[in-house]
Amino acid sequence: MKPFTEADFAEQLWARVVDEAGGSDNERPPRPILLALCAEPGMGAREVVLAALAWGARLGTRVLRRDLGASSPESATQFLTRLARRVSQTDGSILVGLDELPPCDEARVARQVRALRRMWSSGASVVLSVAPEGAQLLEELPECKVLRAPQLLCPLPASDPETEGASLASVTRGIPSLVASLGAGALERGRDLRPGASYLDALGELLALSVRPSLSDEECRARLGMLLLGAGTYDDLARVSGGVHRDVLEGICANAPLFGVSPDLTGFSSLTARDDMALRVCMRRLDHACALYPEVPTAAMRLLVGRGDYARAAALGALSECEGVCELVVEEGAAFLNEGEVDLVRHALGRPDCPRGERAEALLDAVGALTGRGEEGTDGFEGRGRGTARLIADACRFLTGTRPPLDTLGAPGDDLGRRLRVHAEACVLMGDGRFTDVLRRLAAAPGELRPGTVSGALLAVDEELARLMTGGEPHEDAVPDEARELLRRRTMRGLAGYLVVEQMVEAALLDEGDGGARAQALVTRAERSGSAMVQMAALLTGSVLDLREGSVARAHVRASLASSVATGLGAAYFVRVADLLKGVARYLMGGRARIGEDGCGDDLGAVRSLVSAALLEEGQLPGDGDALPDEVPWNALWLLRLLLSGMGELSDLMARRLPPSWRRALGEGAGGAPRAGGAPAADGRPDSREESRDEAPLRLDLLGGFSLRVRGVLVADWKLERRNAKPFLEYLVLQHGSGTKRFRLVEQVWPDCDYVRGFSRAYQATSVLRRAIAEIDPDLDPFVASRTTREISLDMGLVSCDVDEFRRLARAAADSLDDERALELALRAEELYEGDLYLPSVDATGFVTGLRNELRELFADAMVAGAGAATRLGRERTGVRLAREAVATDDLREDAVVALVRALRACGRAVEADRQSEDFSARLARARRGRRGARRVVEGADGAEGADGADGPDGGPATGGALLV
Repeated sequence: MKPFTEADFAEQLWARVVDEAGGSDNERPPRPILLALCAEPGMGAREVVLAALAWGARLGTRVLRRDLGASSPESATQFLTRLARRVSQTDGSILVGLDELPPCDEARVARQVRALRRMWSSGASVVLSVAPEGAQLLEELPECKVLRAPQLLCPLPASDPETEGASLASVTRGIPSLVASLGAGALERGRDLRPGASYLDALGELLALSVRPSLSDEECRARLGMLLLGAGTYDDLARVSGGVHRDVLEGICANAPLFGVSPDLTGFSSLTARDDMALRVCMRRLDHACALYPEVPTAAMRLLVGRGDYARAAALGALSECEGVCELVVEEGAAFLNEGEVDLVRHALGRPDCPRGERAEALLDAVGALTGRGEEGTDGFEGRGRGTARLIADACRFLTGTRPPLDTLGAPGDDLGRRLRVHAEACVLMGDGRFTDVLRRLAAAPGELRPGTVSGALLAVDEELARLMTGGEPHEDAVPDEARELLRRRTMRGLAGYLVVEQMVEAALLDEGDGGARAQALVTRAERSGSAMVQMAALLTGSVLDLREGSVARAHVRASLASSVATGLGAAYFVRVADLLKGVARYLMGGRARIGEDGCGDDLGAVRSLVSAALLEEGQLPGDGDALPDEVPWNALWLLRLLLSGMGELSDLMARRLPPSWRRALGEGAGGAPRAGGAPAADGRPDSREESRDEAPLRLDLLGGFSLRVRGVLVADWKLERRNAKPFLEYLVLQHGSGTKRFRLVEQVWPDCDYVRGFSRAYQATSVLRRAIAEIDPDLDPFVASRTTREISLDMGLVSCDVDEFRRLARAAADSLDDERALELALRAEELYEGDLYLPSVDATGFVTGLRNELRELFADAMVAGAGAATRLGRERTGVRLAREAVATDDLREDAVVALVRALRACGRAVEADRQSEDFSARLARARRGRRGARRVVEGADGAEGADGADGPDGGPATGGALLV
């Protein structure tokens, strides 16, 4: 795909000018051209001048060009006078290009006008560019055609305002240099763009040109204020820049789309508002303006802090002009630390004019804890008021074994303090093994949780740890990348242990082959950590890994060390875990394991009872699982899952004694965890996919991708890429093997061919498929061709397809009146539906696309039916998972949202249920508004009257604005 360039766009603009003048690209216009480009520097005017000169050179016209950007008004005027005299005395066609005429006073403007008019009257074409502050020249030259900023912008594709990700309009505003910096296909993509270094370079160049010396001081201050604030109102701008006249804003609105001034002049949104990183990278381009007007960045930083935009305020805090506001940094130090701005706070605390007192001491304490340098602050401020900065320091010290003193915290007054308190409470609860309580506490965390902040990152790790410990499945992207990046910073060394613990737990819970080596490497590094909590987690994880690998003696040593560390930390829950692992290691070494009731009737005690029963002699066993409670031990499900995977005979013995409710919990998991090793499927049935793959010699899977197997052997994908073999085979199979007319095949797969060539290509595709199949089974030929009926079909006795199986299971699940049967079928349909129907490279008639949508709806029907059945059967977590699948397929299905809300409430997650209901009501309202707007357009075109009432999202009568369950 050819990338967009400024030069190409400039040639298109110039071609339009020539065409309007009565010429074409290959001939001169019938009259000379006098064209002025009045736009901000960097808006593409120079490229249009160069395109004009290139056009003249191709036609053999004499070309004269001069860049006047560095010239003074007097020298530019003298040059134009001499050039006009020279051009008027020269025969032949001439094209003059003048770049960036400087703004001049009235006397010089009059002389320049006479010079330009003289050249044009003598038959020469003149193309010039001038900044908006020099537009007085054009007012005195009415015969000149003028192109202004709106005409120099690239036409942009329409974008959906609700589309996530950066759209072309929001990133570039149509400025040609910014569009070109995004690379090939930017105009075609139009949204979900990922601006890179080239974009930031182009934006920085525009920023530097936007506060140029030729502007008045008032306008420079206004522009600098808009760039530093990013977005705001007219009053915000007046407070920062010291007042700005509305005429100045009108000029910026008309000529500088970079600043995004609203037409009514009440607000602005510059391109630096899109991303704080864009401002940080481009800040050096504004150094000269900040040095000239130091009061502007200072006032902007104060305003940003006042409205809570600490990340942007921190970007301004790096300027030397803002060093005088160190008292502001100290006053809001905890909020800046929450944004990861440790260096900014430390620099402010080190200045001689920094105010001293308890707040500064608390910040020193937090900075020292974050950076791992305890000498920077002091410990033990329990007797004084413990503010938000103390909570940040406590979060670091918890990793060293100091429990946050929750009874002395009080109730922090801001959302940041309350979020950090939630983290402290989560740490205490996890230290006691109460992971389900952690999930409930996190669900009520106050304020917006941004993963790029310290509080957001800590709560994200807390949630993931609690989810994993209650049986959730490890996901690499469960903790957002922004959170991981923040906790890996050098200045966040004191908090990095949280991420290390989460990574070790995640690696240990993976299958042995996938996660073993990575987990051992993590454990080896973490064992040498100075943080006691990290050491304890590393020793416990290492002990489990050693048991899996057969290094039983080392597992016993690590478990003993973990028990000692946990005892020193006062973590009784993990002391019991370590003792359990020691007992398992002794048993595997041939000794006598002494594991039994420890007097605690909690979830861990139930798992200890299971292990004890598994390690007893066979003759001493009670009934399988009779002594175990039916209640699922959610707070110890992580340990149960580890022991059921990779422990050899012990895993098998434990799996046979699992109560049914535990087995189902392991199969489902709190977050959709896979089944533990040794445990059969939750429904006790073999996998439906494996059950059906032996039915036919040819197996075609189209859900979630394309794969063809012959006698169980996968056909290499590259062998099917030629002659449109994939779309050809998919179309035949989806027709259920019925005879397909060749002309229909041609219209579907080869729409650009006539029928004769298309028939030939159909037989070529058949040959490709036969050859690929014959390499595995030479006697197998599934194709049936008829010369009389001119049809091609498949022998469906030789071919099976996952689409047909999925249809059967999903329809049966949706229609079943038996809850057990409906849930069983829904689970099998979910397992089979690995993704949407494979969309081939060619689908000319839209047949596959239509079927794809039909299957999505069928999948949603099955999931809704399965979710309802699971909730009624007491398997609420399965109901939540199935309902989420249905909502993800169609978030406007009311029955899917009802099923999800009911399942969540049955699980005791009422807060999340209410949030889902509110989100659905908002989505439904947006859909109604869009439908009403479309209906009004259609009725206006047809002259029809509007119907009474509002339609729902499916075209039927609308339901209520809120979801009633």
